[in-house]
Amino acid sequence: SLEGALKVRTDRVRYMETALRAGRAQAQAQGGTEDSSVGGSGNETATTHDEVKMQRNLREEERELAIVYHNLGNVYLKRSEMDRAVVNYQCALKIRRRHCGC
Repeated sequence: SLEGALKVRTDRVRYMETALRAGRAQAQAQGGTEDSSVGGSGNETATTHDEVKMQRNLREEERELAIVYHNLGNVYLKRSEMDRAVVNYQCALKIRRRHCGC
């Protein structure tokens, strides 16, 4: 169901956001910098590479989450549940604006 897909996507996004914050906190605690290309160790470079990869995956998950919200809005619209449709469309729009600035 769309609601099940929404929960799965939302959980994935939250997990990825938490993992990114934890990785940044760990890098800072170890004296790492945001830019490992400035004389950083190989471990910092691997950490930065992993973070970039996770950010890319997070963007894709959020893009797909916006699609689920939009589709759920369509379902509610067809069922004449306008309030629920609007809420879901607004969630989709909020995610899309955050990523594309539109």
